[in-house]
Amino acid sequence: MAVVGGGTAAALQVRKNLQALQDNRKQAAQCEAINAEIRSAGAIQAIGAGSLKVAVLGDSYAAGEHLADPAAGWVSKVASSKKWAVGVDAIGGTGFLNGGPCLTHNFSSRIGSVVESKPDILIIQGGLNDHGRAPESEAQAVTKVLNQAKVIKTVIVIGPADVPKVTDEAPTDEALKDATVTAGRTYISALGWDDLTFIEDGLHLTQEGHAAYASHVAVALPAVRP
Repeated sequence: MAVVGGGTAAALQVRKNLQALQDNRKQAAQCEAINAEIRSAGAIQAIGAGSLKVAVLGDSYAAGEHLADPAAGWVSKVASSKKWAVGVDAIGGTGFLNGGPCLTHNFSSRIGSVVESKPDILIIQGGLNDHGRAPESEAQAVTKVLNQAKVIKTVIVIGPADVPKVTDEAPTDEALKDATVTAGRTYISALGWDDLTFIEDGLHLTQEGHAAYASHVAVALPAVRP
């Protein structure tokens, strides 16, 4: 029995090692795809046209990932409805703490180029990819990013949505809200947006979900002026 048990344990470890290797290769491929896109198109993508210059720093939601047409994402819809000229820096898997597949693309590492673009308004959308981290660390990361954006007059932070795949986003939402309000900035919680719909992975928005998300953002923003 001891031999069999040892063999079973060894087989389990081999499977774990193989899975880890596959995960590492997948992550490396994702990172290279991200870097290739940045080399090809630049870190900031231009969307819409208007006299008001707005920057969006975010994750896969802002990028419109998993949509047949990324232009159907919430950023494009808000830019169109508000008649804004929007510059989007969006990388899937990233957050205030999470550096994404490359491990180096958290919001703090990318805020510099966004600030240099001199927007009238900055919208920072994220937090879901930081779920499970210590609230204190999340709050500190938000504070760091907001300090880096001090020169921008109007900054809005949109927190994580309530997604089927993740349990209890409230601690992250509260940490982001507390840090944002303490910094004197505007916070929008997305946890009450119950009409959002998601693709099969239970994380990313459908096209209809993006439309609903855009509607909520548009309603939450009217009182905000540069």
